[in-house]
Amino acid sequence: MDGELFLKWLHHFIRYAPEERPIILIMDQHETHVSKEVIVLCRDNKIEILCLPAHTTHVLQPLDVAVFNPLKTAFSKMASRMGLVRGDIVVGKKQFSPLLKHVYPTAVTAENVKAGFRKAGIFPLSREAVDTTQVVRILPSAEGTDATPATSSPTPSSTPTTPPAIATPSSTPTTASATPSSASTTSASASAPLTGTNISATPSATPAPCPTCKWVTPKNYLVAAGIIPESLANVLMSPALEKQDKVRRRLPLPARVITSDGYFNLVAQKEAEEKENEDKKKKRKEDMAKKKEERRQAQEERRQAQEERRQVQQAKRQRKQAPPPAEQDGEHCAICRCLVPPGSADDTVDEWVQCEICQLWFHLQCAEVMEVPDTEWLCTKCCLHP
Repeated sequence: MDGELFLKWLHHFIRYAPEERPIILIMDQHETHVSKEVIVLCRDNKIEILCLPAHTTHVLQPLDVAVFNPLKTAFSKMASRMGLVRGDIVVGKKQFSPLLKHVYPTAVTAENVKAGFRKAGIFPLSREAVDTTQVVRILPSAEGTDATPATSSPTPSSTPTTPPAIATPSSTPTTASATPSSASTTSASASAPLTGTNISATPSATPAPCPTCKWVTPKNYLVAAGIIPESLANVLMSPALEKQDKVRRRLPLPARVITSDGYFNLVAQKEAEEKENEDKKKKRKEDMAKKKEERRQAQEERRQAQEERRQVQQAKRQRKQAPPPAEQDGEHCAICRCLVPPGSADDTVDEWVQCEICQLWFHLQCAEVMEVPDTEWLCTKCCLHP
């Protein structure tokens, strides 16, 4: 059963329900029964939904009390008669629907349904009709968070009780004038074998601490149970009992009317909180995706910048490795159009400078540069129009 299927059934129920309002609809507290859509639909059609206490449907739900058991019995009998219940054969999907259709009218009758409401104490309303022997009462602990089952069976205590067949020493000291019958009873019980059902459980006195080290000897449970005498307490030690962790259980949900205003507001508040949490989660995902995209773009920009720097450095290396213009190359200064600047007495000039943008060569004298720069150099034209 899911929420969509239950809503479909609820619309079917409203369609064929009597016109008298309000209507009380009793059901368990399955999560598909307590959604906001179900509550709104029932409130609009004046239907009050009463949810049974948790873990009590076997004694409070009419179907479980008086309908399902006869239906299962009739179904099993019919399947056995048809030879469908054997060790190597099970009832499949093809046989299940025809069998259920045949036995359904014989088990789900008006008498069984009325008997279920009567045994569950719903109609007529009666507390005495409920079989409380099948319910374990849950008591909250002191913290209010644990649940402790309270049953009528005796709980084992730290000190075992004394069976009536074993003679135990009374608090009043006995005298020497004991009757022979009592003495024989005492001797007979003392000679009986020591088993788990007839062990005397008189607690021993608390051992005194050691006068030197103040150590207190742990209590010997074998002596306390009467299995060994006090003289063997230091020889036959009882096994260490491991402390079991306390079982923590949640308190079961009580019966409640989920179509009430208080519960409706509670469900609306819970859904609003869930929606807010979903929005926060979605926003966190979007922020993370945005930051991831920003990091990716930053990495891409850094990679491009590194690639540009690498290309510039590579071009610089190539330009440094390129020789200056020579006469056989046909190149000349971009200003004087000669290999040798005018007025120079030398036939060749070794000091040249090259523009980083236009890649043209210039004499230092023509470009009015005192010495060859170590960094990038741009000519006048490229500086004005890069």
